[in-house]
Amino acid sequence: MVTRRPIELTLIHTPPTPSDPSPQTFAEFPSLGPGHITDFSIVQQTLLDLNLSVPASECVSDSPIHLRIHSPNVPDLSLVDLPGYVQISSMDQPEELKDKINKLCDKYIRSPNLVLAVCAADVDLANSPALRASKKVDPLGMRTIGVVTKMDLVAPEVGAAILSNDRYPLVLGYVGVVCKAGSKGRGKKDGGDLVAPIKAQEDAFFGSNGDHFSREGMLVGTDTLKRRLMQVLEESMAASLHTISNAVALELEEARYQFKVQYNDRSISAESYVAETMDALKARIHGLSKAFSKAEVRRSLKMALDDQVMDLLAQQYWTDPRTPELSKLVNSKVSPDELDLYYQRKLDAIASSLTKSGVGRAATTLVVGAIQKKLASLSEEEPLSFHPSASERIRMTAEGILHDRFSLTADQVENSVKPLKYEVEVNPKEWEEGRSRSLGLMQRELTMCEGALSKIRDAVGGRKLRGAMEFVGEVEEKERRRRERRREAKAGGQEWEEDDSDPNRPAYNPALLAKGKLPFLLALLRRS
Repeated sequence: MVTRRPIELTLIHTPPTPSDPSPQTFAEFPSLGPGHITDFSIVQQTLLDLNLSVPASECVSDSPIHLRIHSPNVPDLSLVDLPGYVQISSMDQPEELKDKINKLCDKYIRSPNLVLAVCAADVDLANSPALRASKKVDPLGMRTIGVVTKMDLVAPEVGAAILSNDRYPLVLGYVGVVCKAGSKGRGKKDGGDLVAPIKAQEDAFFGSNGDHFSREGMLVGTDTLKRRLMQVLEESMAASLHTISNAVALELEEARYQFKVQYNDRSISAESYVAETMDALKARIHGLSKAFSKAEVRRSLKMALDDQVMDLLAQQYWTDPRTPELSKLVNSKVSPDELDLYYQRKLDAIASSLTKSGVGRAATTLVVGAIQKKLASLSEEEPLSFHPSASERIRMTAEGILHDRFSLTADQVENSVKPLKYEVEVNPKEWEEGRSRSLGLMQRELTMCEGALSKIRDAVGGRKLRGAMEFVGEVEEKERRRRERRREAKAGGQEWEEDDSDPNRPAYNPALLAKGKLPFLLALLRRS
Protein backbone atom coordinates (compact mmCIF):
# COMPACT_ATOMS: atom_id res chain seq x y z
CA MET A 1 0.00 0.00 0.00
CA VAL A 2 1.53 3.31 -1.14
CA THR A 3 -1.21 5.85 -0.29
CA ARG A 4 -1.39 5.94 3.50
CA ARG A 5 -2.74 9.50 3.80
CA PRO A 6 -5.34 11.38 1.74
CA ILE A 7 -3.62 13.53 -0.88
CA GLU A 8 -5.60 16.74 -1.43
CA LEU A 9 -4.36 17.98 -4.81
CA THR A 10 -5.36 21.51 -5.80
CA LEU A 11 -4.77 22.53 -9.43
CA ILE A 12 -4.53 26.31 -9.89
CA HIS A 13 -4.75 27.77 -13.38
CA THR A 14 -2.22 30.60 -13.94
CA PRO A 15 -2.97 32.30 -17.29
CA PRO A 16 -0.32 34.35 -19.10
CA THR A 17 -0.19 38.05 -18.26
CA PRO A 18 1.63 40.96 -19.90
CA SER A 19 4.14 40.94 -17.09
CA ASP A 20 4.53 37.15 -17.23
CA PRO A 21 3.71 35.82 -20.72
CA SER A 22 5.06 32.32 -19.93
CA PRO A 23 4.04 31.35 -16.39
CA GLN A 24 6.14 28.69 -14.78
CA THR A 25 4.69 25.37 -13.67
CA PHE A 26 5.55 24.60 -10.07
CA ALA A 27 4.29 22.71 -7.03
CA GLU A 28 4.19 23.56 -3.35
CA PHE A 29 3.41 21.83 -0.06
CA PRO A 30 1.73 24.43 2.23
CA SER A 31 2.29 22.35 5.37
CA LEU A 32 6.06 22.22 4.70
CA GLY A 33 6.43 25.98 4.35
CA PRO A 34 6.87 28.25 1.35
CA GLY A 35 8.85 26.98 -1.60
CA HIS A 36 8.29 26.47 -5.33
CA ILE A 37 9.25 23.02 -6.62
CA THR A 38 9.78 22.77 -10.37
CA ASP A 39 11.35 19.30 -10.38
CA PHE A 40 8.39 16.93 -10.08
CA SER A 41 10.65 13.99 -9.24
CA ILE A 42 11.16 15.81 -5.93
CA VAL A 43 7.37 16.07 -5.61
CA GLN A 44 7.10 12.31 -6.09
CA GLN A 45 9.80 11.63 -3.50
CA THR A 46 8.16 14.07 -1.03
CA LEU A 47 4.79 12.37 -1.45
CA LEU A 48 6.45 9.01 -0.85
CA ASP A 49 8.21 10.27 2.29
CA LEU A 50 5.04 11.85 3.69
CA ASN A 51 3.11 8.62 3.12
CA LEU A 52 5.84 6.50 4.68
CA SER A 53 5.85 8.80 7.73
CA VAL A 54 2.74 6.96 8.87
CA PRO A 55 3.88 4.12 11.18
CA ALA A 56 3.47 0.62 9.83
CA SER A 57 1.42 -0.24 12.91
CA GLU A 58 -1.26 2.26 11.83
CA CYS A 59 -0.94 1.87 8.02
CA VAL A 60 -3.48 4.65 7.39
CA SER A 61 -3.87 8.18 8.77
CA ASP A 62 -6.70 10.68 8.26
CA SER A 63 -4.23 13.61 8.27
CA PRO A 64 -4.24 14.82 4.64
CA ILE A 65 -1.26 15.82 2.48
CA HIS A 66 -1.90 19.19 0.85
CA LEU A 67 -0.33 19.66 -2.59
CA ARG A 68 -0.85 22.65 -4.89
CA ILE A 69 0.19 22.78 -8.55
CA HIS A 70 0.27 26.13 -10.36
CA SER A 71 0.32 25.86 -14.15
CA PRO A 72 -1.18 27.48 -17.28
CA ASN A 73 -1.95 23.96 -18.55
CA VAL A 74 -4.32 22.88 -15.76
CA PRO A 75 -7.87 23.93 -14.86
CA ASP A 76 -8.97 25.14 -11.43
CA LEU A 77 -9.72 21.81 -9.87
CA SER A 78 -9.42 19.96 -6.55
CA LEU A 79 -8.75 16.23 -6.44
CA VAL A 80 -8.39 13.87 -3.49
CA ASP A 81 -6.41 10.64 -3.80
CA LEU A 82 -7.57 8.16 -1.16
CA PRO A 83 -6.08 4.87 0.07
CA GLY A 84 -7.37 1.87 -1.83
CA TYR A 85 -9.99 -0.36 -0.24
CA VAL A 86 -8.80 -3.65 1.23
CA GLN A 87 -10.80 -6.79 1.81
CA ILE A 88 -8.51 -8.63 4.26
CA SER A 89 -5.70 -7.22 6.40
CA SER A 90 -2.34 -8.94 6.08
CA MET A 91 -0.35 -10.29 9.01
CA ASP A 92 1.69 -7.08 9.39
CA GLN A 93 -1.36 -4.79 9.26
CA PRO A 94 -3.79 -3.91 12.05
CA GLU A 95 -7.12 -5.72 12.14
CA GLU A 96 -9.06 -2.44 12.06
CA LEU A 97 -7.38 -1.32 8.81
CA LYS A 98 -10.41 -2.13 6.65
CA ASP A 99 -12.75 -0.10 8.90
CA LYS A 100 -10.29 2.83 9.05
CA ILE A 101 -10.07 3.02 5.25
CA ASN A 102 -13.86 2.75 4.89
CA LYS A 103 -14.46 5.61 7.37
CA LEU A 104 -11.79 7.77 5.71
CA CYS A 105 -13.22 7.28 2.23
CA ASP A 106 -16.81 7.81 3.41
CA LYS A 107 -15.81 11.25 4.70
CA TYR A 108 -14.67 12.39 1.23
CA ILE A 109 -17.23 10.77 -1.09
CA ARG A 110 -20.26 12.49 0.42
CA SER A 111 -22.38 14.87 -1.63
CA PRO A 112 -21.73 17.14 -3.48
CA ASN A 113 -18.28 15.75 -4.33
CA LEU A 114 -17.87 13.79 -7.57
CA VAL A 115 -16.63 10.22 -7.15
CA LEU A 116 -14.05 8.65 -9.47
CA ALA A 117 -14.58 4.95 -8.78
CA VAL A 118 -11.35 3.33 -9.99
CA CYS A 119 -11.78 -0.32 -10.95
CA ALA A 120 -9.47 -2.84 -12.63
CA ALA A 121 -10.67 -4.39 -15.89
CA ASP A 122 -9.36 -7.84 -14.90
CA VAL A 123 -11.61 -7.88 -11.80
CA ASP A 124 -15.37 -8.34 -11.92
CA LEU A 125 -17.14 -5.05 -11.23
CA ALA A 126 -19.42 -6.85 -8.80
CA ASN A 127 -16.37 -7.27 -6.54
CA SER A 128 -15.22 -3.64 -6.82
CA PRO A 129 -15.14 -2.04 -3.34
CA ALA A 130 -15.01 1.44 -4.91
CA LEU A 131 -18.29 0.91 -6.77
CA ARG A 132 -19.86 -0.68 -3.71
CA ALA A 133 -18.93 2.33 -1.57
CA SER A 134 -20.19 4.82 -4.16
CA LYS A 135 -23.53 2.97 -4.37
CA LYS A 136 -24.09 3.63 -0.65
CA VAL A 137 -23.81 7.43 -1.02
CA ASP A 138 -24.91 7.68 -4.65
CA PRO A 139 -27.40 4.84 -5.29
CA LEU A 140 -28.58 6.27 -8.64
CA GLY A 141 -25.04 6.86 -9.94
CA MET A 142 -25.70 10.56 -10.60
CA ARG A 143 -22.26 11.80 -9.49
CA THR A 144 -20.04 8.73 -10.00
CA ILE A 145 -17.67 8.24 -12.94
CA GLY A 146 -16.32 4.73 -13.34
CA VAL A 147 -12.62 4.67 -14.28
CA VAL A 148 -11.61 1.24 -15.61
CA THR A 149 -7.84 0.70 -15.54
CA LYS A 150 -5.66 -2.14 -16.96
CA MET A 151 -7.72 -2.33 -20.15
CA ASP A 152 -4.77 -3.99 -21.90
CA LEU A 153 -4.93 -6.99 -19.56
CA VAL A 154 -8.29 -8.28 -20.86
CA ALA A 155 -9.59 -9.18 -24.31
CA PRO A 156 -10.88 -6.15 -26.28
CA GLU A 157 -14.41 -7.54 -26.43
CA VAL A 158 -14.43 -8.01 -22.64
CA GLY A 159 -13.22 -4.45 -22.08
CA ALA A 160 -15.80 -3.08 -24.51
CA ALA A 161 -18.55 -4.96 -22.65
CA ILE A 162 -17.49 -3.31 -19.38
CA LEU A 163 -17.51 0.18 -20.93
CA SER A 164 -20.93 -0.39 -22.52
CA ASN A 165 -22.48 0.59 -19.14
CA ASP A 166 -25.05 -2.20 -19.29
CA ARG A 167 -24.35 -4.45 -16.31
CA TYR A 168 -23.74 -1.86 -13.58
CA PRO A 169 -25.08 1.37 -15.10
CA LEU A 170 -23.83 4.81 -14.08
CA VAL A 171 -25.42 8.00 -15.36
CA LEU A 172 -21.97 9.48 -16.04
CA GLY A 173 -20.71 6.23 -17.60
CA TYR A 174 -17.34 4.45 -17.58
CA VAL A 175 -13.99 5.57 -19.05
CA GLY A 176 -11.32 3.01 -19.96
CA VAL A 177 -7.64 3.91 -19.53
CA VAL A 178 -4.20 2.31 -19.69
CA CYS A 179 -2.00 3.76 -16.96
CA LYS A 180 1.26 1.85 -17.44
CA ALA A 181 3.83 2.08 -20.16
CA GLY A 182 4.92 -0.98 -22.08
CA SER A 183 8.13 -2.82 -21.43
CA LYS A 184 9.88 -0.79 -24.13
CA GLY A 185 8.95 2.53 -22.61
CA ARG A 186 9.50 1.84 -18.95
CA GLY A 187 13.11 2.92 -18.96
CA LYS A 188 12.54 6.01 -21.03
CA LYS A 189 11.91 9.29 -19.40
CA ASP A 190 12.10 11.49 -22.54
CA GLY A 191 13.80 14.36 -20.83
CA GLY A 192 11.97 13.78 -17.57
CA ASP A 193 8.52 13.34 -19.14
CA LEU A 194 6.96 10.24 -17.54
CA VAL A 195 3.57 10.71 -19.20
CA ALA A 196 4.60 10.42 -22.85
CA PRO A 197 5.38 6.65 -22.81
CA ILE A 198 2.12 5.90 -21.02
CA LYS A 199 0.18 8.06 -23.49
CA ALA A 200 1.86 6.34 -26.46
CA GLN A 201 1.07 2.89 -25.07
CA GLU A 202 -2.57 3.86 -24.44
CA ASP A 203 -3.07 5.33 -27.93
CA ALA A 204 -1.47 2.27 -29.52
CA PHE A 205 -3.74 -0.14 -27.65
CA PHE A 206 -7.03 1.62 -28.35
CA GLY A 207 -5.96 2.41 -31.97
CA SER A 208 -5.18 -1.21 -32.72
CA ASN A 209 -8.58 -2.29 -31.34
CA GLY A 210 -10.70 0.41 -32.95
CA ASP A 211 -13.37 -2.09 -34.00
CA HIS A 212 -14.33 -2.61 -30.36
CA PHE A 213 -13.64 0.82 -28.82
CA SER A 214 -14.72 3.22 -31.58
CA ARG A 215 -18.44 2.62 -31.18
CA GLU A 216 -20.77 5.50 -30.28
CA GLY A 217 -20.88 6.28 -26.59
CA MET A 218 -17.64 4.40 -25.86
CA LEU A 219 -15.29 6.50 -23.70
CA VAL A 220 -11.58 5.57 -23.73
CA GLY A 221 -8.31 7.32 -23.09
CA THR A 222 -6.88 9.68 -20.49
CA ASP A 223 -7.69 12.74 -22.62
CA THR A 224 -11.31 11.63 -22.83
CA LEU A 225 -11.37 11.24 -19.04
CA LYS A 226 -10.09 14.81 -18.65
CA ARG A 227 -12.74 16.22 -21.00
CA ARG A 228 -15.49 14.15 -19.40
CA LEU A 229 -14.49 15.28 -15.92
CA MET A 230 -14.42 18.96 -16.94
CA GLN A 231 -17.81 18.62 -18.61
CA VAL A 232 -19.35 17.03 -15.52
CA LEU A 233 -17.81 19.68 -13.27
CA GLU A 234 -19.13 22.50 -15.44
CA GLU A 235 -22.62 21.00 -15.46
CA SER A 236 -22.53 20.47 -11.69
CA MET A 237 -21.39 24.03 -11.03
CA ALA A 238 -23.97 25.43 -13.47
CA ALA A 239 -26.73 23.52 -11.67
CA SER A 240 -25.57 24.95 -8.33
CA LEU A 241 -25.26 28.55 -9.50
CA HIS A 242 -28.94 29.31 -8.94
CA THR A 243 -28.85 28.07 -5.34
CA ILE A 244 -25.56 29.84 -4.68
CA SER A 245 -26.80 33.10 -6.18
CA ASN A 246 -29.96 32.97 -4.05
CA ALA A 247 -27.91 32.39 -0.90
CA VAL A 248 -25.56 35.25 -1.78
CA ALA A 249 -28.53 37.55 -2.54
CA LEU A 250 -30.06 36.77 0.87
CA GLU A 251 -26.77 37.45 2.65
CA LEU A 252 -26.35 40.73 0.78
CA GLU A 253 -29.89 41.82 1.62
CA GLU A 254 -29.31 41.02 5.30
CA ALA A 255 -26.01 42.91 5.22
CA ARG A 256 -27.64 45.93 3.59
CA TYR A 257 -30.40 45.95 6.20
CA GLN A 258 -27.94 45.70 9.08
CA PHE A 259 -25.84 48.45 7.53
CA LYS A 260 -28.86 50.76 7.30
CA VAL A 261 -29.89 50.02 10.87
CA GLN A 262 -26.46 50.48 12.44
CA TYR A 263 -24.78 53.08 10.24
CA ASN A 264 -27.68 54.88 8.50
CA ASP A 265 -26.00 54.49 5.10
CA ARG A 266 -23.02 56.63 6.12
CA SER A 267 -19.67 55.87 4.57
CA ILE A 268 -17.47 53.57 6.60
CA SER A 269 -14.17 51.84 5.96
CA ALA A 270 -12.91 48.51 7.22
CA GLU A 271 -10.60 50.25 9.70
CA SER A 272 -13.36 52.42 11.14
CA TYR A 273 -15.71 49.40 11.35
CA VAL A 274 -13.14 47.44 13.37
CA ALA A 275 -12.44 50.45 15.58
CA GLU A 276 -16.14 51.00 16.30
CA THR A 277 -16.62 47.30 17.03
CA MET A 278 -13.72 47.29 19.50
CA ASP A 279 -15.00 50.47 21.15
CA ALA A 280 -18.43 48.88 21.55
CA LEU A 281 -16.80 45.77 23.05
CA LYS A 282 -14.79 47.87 25.50
CA ALA A 283 -17.94 49.73 26.54
CA ARG A 284 -19.77 46.46 27.13
CA ILE A 285 -16.92 45.06 29.20
CA HIS A 286 -16.85 48.29 31.22
CA GLY A 287 -20.59 47.99 31.82
CA LEU A 288 -20.08 44.35 32.82
CA SER A 289 -17.44 45.34 35.37
CA LYS A 290 -19.91 47.76 36.96
CA ALA A 291 -22.83 45.34 36.94
CA PHE A 292 -20.73 42.45 38.22
CA SER A 293 -19.92 44.22 41.48
CA LYS A 294 -19.15 42.94 44.96
CA ALA A 295 -22.86 42.76 45.69
CA GLU A 296 -23.40 40.47 42.68
CA VAL A 297 -20.46 38.28 43.71
CA ARG A 298 -21.73 38.14 47.30
CA ARG A 299 -25.21 37.17 46.13
CA SER A 300 -23.87 34.36 43.91
CA LEU A 301 -21.63 33.06 46.70
CA LYS A 302 -24.51 33.14 49.19
CA MET A 303 -26.63 30.99 46.89
CA ALA A 304 -23.82 28.48 46.47
CA LEU A 305 -23.09 28.38 50.20
CA ASP A 306 -26.80 28.00 50.98
CA ASP A 307 -26.93 24.92 48.79
CA GLN A 308 -23.87 23.55 50.58
CA VAL A 309 -25.48 24.25 53.95
CA MET A 310 -28.56 22.29 52.90
CA ASP A 311 -26.34 19.38 51.90
CA LEU A 312 -24.61 19.44 55.28
CA LEU A 313 -27.96 19.58 57.10
CA ALA A 314 -29.13 16.57 55.15
CA GLN A 315 -25.99 14.66 56.17
CA GLN A 316 -25.98 15.64 59.86
CA TYR A 317 -29.63 16.06 60.91
CA TRP A 318 -32.15 14.49 58.56
CA THR A 319 -30.77 11.00 59.05
CA ASP A 320 -30.28 11.42 62.81
CA PRO A 321 -32.88 9.51 64.91
CA ARG A 322 -32.76 12.29 67.57
CA THR A 323 -33.72 15.03 65.10
CA PRO A 324 -37.45 15.06 66.17
CA GLU A 325 -36.26 16.36 69.56
CA LEU A 326 -35.36 19.66 67.90
CA SER A 327 -39.01 20.35 67.06
CA LYS A 328 -39.72 20.63 70.79
CA LEU A 329 -37.16 23.43 71.10
CA VAL A 330 -38.65 25.65 68.37
CA ASN A 331 -40.96 27.57 70.67
CA SER A 332 -38.83 27.29 73.75
CA LYS A 333 -36.53 30.07 74.81
CA VAL A 334 -33.33 28.09 74.87
CA SER A 335 -30.11 29.85 74.02
CA PRO A 336 -27.39 28.11 72.01
CA ASP A 337 -25.27 27.82 75.13
CA GLU A 338 -28.06 25.95 76.96
CA LEU A 339 -28.51 23.33 74.24
CA ASP A 340 -27.63 19.74 74.79
CA LEU A 341 -23.90 19.16 74.32
CA TYR A 342 -24.79 16.62 71.59
CA TYR A 343 -26.35 19.28 69.37
CA GLN A 344 -23.62 21.78 70.18
CA ARG A 345 -20.96 19.37 68.97
CA LYS A 346 -23.02 18.58 65.86
CA LEU A 347 -23.27 22.30 65.09
CA ASP A 348 -19.51 22.70 65.51
CA ALA A 349 -18.94 19.78 63.14
CA ILE A 350 -21.15 21.38 60.50
CA ALA A 351 -19.38 24.74 60.84
CA SER A 352 -16.01 23.05 60.61
CA SER A 353 -17.07 21.10 57.51
CA LEU A 354 -18.29 24.28 55.85
CA THR A 355 -15.16 26.30 56.50
CA LYS A 356 -12.79 23.47 55.62
CA SER A 357 -14.50 22.48 52.37
CA GLY A 358 -12.25 24.50 50.06
CA VAL A 359 -14.21 27.73 50.08
CA GLY A 360 -11.47 29.57 48.23
CA ARG A 361 -11.40 27.28 45.23
CA ALA A 362 -15.20 26.88 45.18
CA ALA A 363 -15.77 30.64 45.33
CA THR A 364 -13.17 31.35 42.66
CA THR A 365 -14.61 28.67 40.38
CA LEU A 366 -18.08 30.13 40.82
CA VAL A 367 -16.95 33.67 39.98
CA VAL A 368 -14.88 32.51 37.00
CA GLY A 369 -17.85 30.59 35.62
CA ALA A 370 -20.11 33.63 36.00
CA ILE A 371 -17.59 35.89 34.22
CA GLN A 372 -17.15 33.41 31.36
CA LYS A 373 -20.92 33.15 30.94
CA LYS A 374 -21.37 36.92 30.80
CA LEU A 375 -18.44 37.37 28.36
CA ALA A 376 -19.88 34.64 26.14
CA SER A 377 -23.19 36.50 26.06
CA LEU A 378 -21.35 39.71 25.09
CA SER A 379 -19.54 38.00 22.20
CA GLU A 380 -22.85 36.70 20.83
CA GLU A 381 -24.33 40.19 20.45
CA GLU A 382 -24.19 42.23 17.24
CA PRO A 383 -21.96 42.97 15.43
CA LEU A 384 -19.73 40.23 16.89
CA SER A 385 -22.44 37.68 16.10
CA PHE A 386 -21.54 38.20 12.43
CA HIS A 387 -17.90 37.36 13.13
CA PRO A 388 -17.67 33.91 14.77
CA SER A 389 -13.87 33.80 14.52
CA ALA A 390 -13.54 37.08 16.43
CA SER A 391 -16.04 35.90 19.07
CA GLU A 392 -14.11 32.67 19.53
CA ARG A 393 -10.85 34.61 19.85
CA ILE A 394 -12.40 36.86 22.53
CA ARG A 395 -13.59 33.83 24.50
CA MET A 396 -10.20 32.12 24.23
CA THR A 397 -8.39 35.28 25.37
CA ALA A 398 -10.72 35.69 28.35
CA GLU A 399 -10.32 32.04 29.32
CA GLY A 400 -6.53 32.37 29.12
CA ILE A 401 -6.50 35.42 31.41
CA LEU A 402 -8.86 33.78 33.92
CA HIS A 403 -6.84 30.57 33.87
CA ASP A 404 -3.59 32.41 34.58
CA ARG A 405 -5.09 34.19 37.60
CA PHE A 406 -7.20 31.34 38.98
CA SER A 407 -4.66 29.69 41.28
CA LEU A 408 -3.40 32.95 42.77
CA THR A 409 -6.94 34.20 43.42
CA ALA A 410 -8.02 30.91 45.02
CA ASP A 411 -4.97 31.00 47.33
CA GLN A 412 -5.72 34.58 48.34
CA VAL A 413 -9.33 33.71 49.19
CA GLU A 414 -8.19 30.69 51.20
CA ASN A 415 -5.73 32.88 53.13
CA SER A 416 -8.55 35.32 53.92
CA VAL A 417 -10.80 32.53 55.17
CA LYS A 418 -8.04 30.72 57.10
CA PRO A 419 -8.51 32.62 60.42
CA LEU A 420 -12.14 31.48 60.49
CA LYS A 421 -11.49 27.82 59.79
CA TYR A 422 -11.21 26.65 63.36
CA GLU A 423 -13.16 29.27 65.28
CA VAL A 424 -16.13 30.91 63.60
CA GLU A 425 -17.08 34.32 65.01
CA VAL A 426 -20.78 35.03 64.56
CA ASN A 427 -22.62 37.88 66.22
CA PRO A 428 -26.30 37.52 67.22
CA LYS A 429 -27.52 39.49 64.21
CA GLU A 430 -25.59 37.32 61.74
CA TRP A 431 -26.82 34.20 63.54
CA GLU A 432 -30.45 35.31 63.30
CA GLU A 433 -30.07 36.21 59.61
CA GLY A 434 -28.48 32.86 58.85
CA ARG A 435 -31.17 31.05 60.82
CA SER A 436 -33.93 32.89 58.94
CA ARG A 437 -32.28 32.18 55.59
CA SER A 438 -31.89 28.47 56.47
CA LEU A 439 -35.57 28.27 57.44
CA GLY A 440 -36.50 29.87 54.13
CA LEU A 441 -34.38 27.36 52.25
CA MET A 442 -35.96 24.47 54.14
CA GLN A 443 -39.42 25.85 53.48
CA ARG A 444 -38.58 26.02 49.79
CA GLU A 445 -37.33 22.44 49.89
CA LEU A 446 -40.52 21.34 51.64
CA THR A 447 -42.64 23.09 49.02
CA MET A 448 -40.76 21.28 46.29
CA CYS A 449 -41.23 18.00 48.15
CA GLU A 450 -44.95 18.62 48.48
CA GLY A 451 -45.17 19.24 44.76
CA ALA A 452 -43.30 16.00 44.01
CA LEU A 453 -45.57 14.10 46.44
CA SER A 454 -48.67 15.52 44.77
CA LYS A 455 -47.45 14.40 41.34
CA ILE A 456 -46.78 10.87 42.61
CA ARG A 457 -50.21 10.72 44.30
CA ASP A 458 -51.93 11.81 41.10
CA ALA A 459 -50.03 9.23 39.05
CA VAL A 460 -50.43 6.26 41.40
CA GLY A 461 -53.58 6.97 43.43
CA GLY A 462 -53.93 7.87 47.09
CA ARG A 463 -54.96 4.43 48.39
CA LYS A 464 -52.23 2.50 46.57
CA LEU A 465 -49.65 5.06 47.61
CA ARG A 466 -50.64 4.86 51.30
CA GLY A 467 -50.46 1.07 51.22
CA ALA A 468 -47.04 1.18 49.59
CA MET A 469 -45.82 3.75 52.13
CA GLU A 470 -47.05 1.60 55.02
CA PHE A 471 -45.32 -1.42 53.56
CA VAL A 472 -42.07 0.50 53.12
CA GLY A 473 -42.33 1.77 56.71
CA GLU A 474 -42.86 -1.74 58.04
CA VAL A 475 -39.94 -3.05 56.01
CA GLU A 476 -37.72 -0.27 57.35
CA GLU A 477 -38.82 -0.97 60.92
CA LYS A 478 -38.26 -4.73 60.53
CA GLU A 479 -34.83 -4.07 59.05
CA ARG A 480 -33.99 -1.82 62.00
CA ARG A 481 -35.11 -4.46 64.55
CA ARG A 482 -33.24 -7.15 62.61
CA ARG A 483 -30.02 -5.14 62.79
CA GLU A 484 -30.45 -4.59 66.53
CA ARG A 485 -31.07 -8.29 67.20
CA ARG A 486 -28.15 -9.29 65.02
CA ARG A 487 -25.93 -6.81 66.87
CA GLU A 488 -27.13 -8.14 70.27
CA ALA A 489 -26.63 -11.74 69.19
CA LYS A 490 -23.17 -10.99 67.91
CA ALA A 491 -22.29 -9.24 71.15
CA GLY A 492 -23.47 -12.33 73.08
CA GLY A 493 -21.56 -14.73 70.85
CA GLN A 494 -24.76 -16.38 69.52
CA GLU A 495 -25.95 -17.15 66.04
CA TRP A 496 -29.23 -15.56 65.06
CA GLU A 497 -31.55 -16.21 62.15
CA GLU A 498 -35.05 -14.92 61.56
CA ASP A 499 -37.62 -15.43 58.86
CA ASP A 500 -39.59 -12.23 58.37
CA SER A 501 -41.72 -13.48 55.54
CA ASP A 502 -45.39 -12.54 55.97
CA PRO A 503 -47.78 -14.59 53.80
CA ASN A 504 -50.69 -12.29 54.66
CA ARG A 505 -48.95 -9.23 53.28
CA PRO A 506 -49.94 -8.41 49.70
CA ALA A 507 -47.18 -8.31 47.09
CA TYR A 508 -46.35 -4.92 45.64
CA ASN A 509 -45.05 -4.03 42.25
CA PRO A 510 -41.36 -3.06 42.48
CA ALA A 511 -42.12 0.11 40.50
CA LEU A 512 -44.88 1.00 42.99
CA LEU A 513 -42.54 0.39 45.92
CA ALA A 514 -39.95 2.66 44.30
CA LYS A 515 -42.59 5.39 44.06
CA GLY A 516 -43.64 4.71 47.67
CA LYS A 517 -40.11 5.17 49.06
CA LEU A 518 -39.94 8.83 48.11
CA PRO A 519 -43.23 9.85 49.83
CA PHE A 520 -42.16 7.83 52.86
CA LEU A 521 -38.93 9.81 53.10
CA LEU A 522 -40.84 13.04 52.53
CA ALA A 523 -43.20 12.17 55.37
CA LEU A 524 -40.24 11.56 57.68
CA LEU A 525 -38.82 14.91 56.62
CA ARG A 526 -42.05 16.74 57.43
CA ARG A 527 -42.23 15.13 60.86
CA SER A 528 -38.65 16.16 61.61
